[in-house]
Amino acid sequence: MGNVQTYILWESAKALEVQEDKVHAKYEDLEAWMLNNDIPEEIKTEVVKIIKHRKVVEKNYAAGLDEDVDLLFVFNSITADGNRPVASYLKEHFCLNALKKVSILQDMGDDEFYFVLKFSRPVIYEENSYVVRAGEPDDKMLIITQGELIVYTNNTAAGSSSMIIPKSRFEKGEVYGEELLNGPIPISSRDVQCQTKVEAFALTSRGLKFIVTMLRQSRTTSTLFYDPELVNKAYKELTTTRSEKLVQQKMKMDCTEKDILDWLSRNGVNEDLQTSVMKHIKANNVMEKNLDAVVDVKFLFSIYLPWHIEYDIKKNLCMSTLYKVRILDGVDKDVLHRICMSLEPVILPENSCVVKPGGQIDRMLFIVEGEITFSEQTFHVLSRLRKRGNVERTLKKGDFFGEELLTWAFPDVSISKYKPDISRIYVDCCSKVEAFALTKEGVETVVAYYREGTNKFEQLESGRDGVADPKSTSTSPTREQRLDELIQLQGDMLQQHREEMANIGRRLDEIAAS
Repeated sequence: MGNVQTYILWESAKALEVQEDKVHAKYEDLEAWMLNNDIPEEIKTEVVKIIKHRKVVEKNYAAGLDEDVDLLFVFNSITADGNRPVASYLKEHFCLNALKKVSILQDMGDDEFYFVLKFSRPVIYEENSYVVRAGEPDDKMLIITQGELIVYTNNTAAGSSSMIIPKSRFEKGEVYGEELLNGPIPISSRDVQCQTKVEAFALTSRGLKFIVTMLRQSRTTSTLFYDPELVNKAYKELTTTRSEKLVQQKMKMDCTEKDILDWLSRNGVNEDLQTSVMKHIKANNVMEKNLDAVVDVKFLFSIYLPWHIEYDIKKNLCMSTLYKVRILDGVDKDVLHRICMSLEPVILPENSCVVKPGGQIDRMLFIVEGEITFSEQTFHVLSRLRKRGNVERTLKKGDFFGEELLTWAFPDVSISKYKPDISRIYVDCCSKVEAFALTKEGVETVVAYYREGTNKFEQLESGRDGVADPKSTSTSPTREQRLDELIQLQGDMLQQHREEMANIGRRLDEIAAS
């Protein structure tokens, strides 16, 4: 029991250390983000001070949220308590020089630029998402702070595919959509797509219309931009925009909820488990803080579902596949359950390579969605180049790859005369792949867990000293007594595990409350 107790306590302490490490890593991400965006030192100090004072990162993790450090995260964090001056300094840092390059605004004074910035708001567009599609109203101007947009003409009506047009790329420090300043809202004839994740400040058509109106009025009447009546009118305009934004937010939340339920149903998760997942999501406001999230296995396991729900989902998705693994044929069901507990969700991008010939197979994949192909390596004599041959096999949902990883844990089983953990083929993702991964460390954890339990049971079978007494006496425990002790040991281990999990839960509640 001493070793088991030590192990469980170690696991609990490690969980808390992981939590602290994640918080520390998030602050390092914040520092890197500010460095990458050339934020002045005095502003960096204020931003970190506000976020630490509000314990934004700690509260997010306690609520099961893991937000990326980006423009939206920083602005939401520093403006939640009304820290507008710092936000204004950041807007000036990011936007002022870019706005001064816009031709129609070049004769504006600094006070007028500062007023324009009041109407801008931070936005995030994920990689490969569209800012606007051909045929839709192009109703916003973007001041790009990170990332890259690509603009395509849409000539599908003429029978040709989309093509890139002149000034087809907009990058950090540039403004997209300044045409909106020249007149009515245009209907886009182009697809505008994010080549990478894009961080930007957006000015909507409503806000721009009001800005232009006030600009013209100030030029003709010499009225200051900070006239209270004009400011009140501006905020009335923004109130309407805010109402529209709330409607859009509700629509996005509904779409995200539908996507989550579709994903769970598509992957055979039963209704009771679906209900438990959605209950957790709604109780922790997950959808409100992940409006544009791509719903996949990585997302679902990043929202800090209770451990028993995560475990049930893993069993739902992976147990039937584990039964197909030849090396695991005949292995006790409890071992398979323990393997399920050690699985980690992964996303493999389309066209990515899992492993090349000669590469080490360092993980076993259980495919949830997507396809993986196997291709032999070919050698071109003249060019002396090695490349992929024809696709020989395709793995789909419910299949697995990397059985070779298990050979070290089951040395009596050999599946290849070649080095078992070295690939001889190209293994590629022909589409985005959602999967669960079992790493060598995960296998070691499973083996160590059962080896320790086996040693304990063997000690009980042999006697308390771990050595069988060849001169058994009438006072030696009977077989029934040893069986009772085994059952008691198993019950004690389970109870202690539950108590440690409860302690961790209370500790996380305390962190959230603070």
